Amino acid sequence: MHDLKGFLVALQVGGVMIYPLLALTVLAIVIILEKSFVYSARTRLPGALIALVETYGFAWDDFETQRAPPGGSSHGPPTRRARSRRR
Repeated sequence: MHDLKGFLVALQVGGVMIYPLLALTVLAIVIILEKSFVYSARTRLPGALIALVETYGFAWDDFETQRAPPGGSSHGPPTRRARSRRR
């Protein structure tokens, strides 16, 4: 409770300039939380792909078919096997 009173006193002493800074701080925290949620949701791998990769001695061909969407283009960086086929 003492910390809250000290915070309110600091806001009063800071004057008018503290309120925009406080609003920008809250806005920055909201943006950071939203970006971290979107990043974690879009970078999550499918469960079947994780199960395949965690098995011992998985086949790269199985990995490529699990990784690629039905259209055939994964729009991601090429894997080691895909890079070796280009050479």
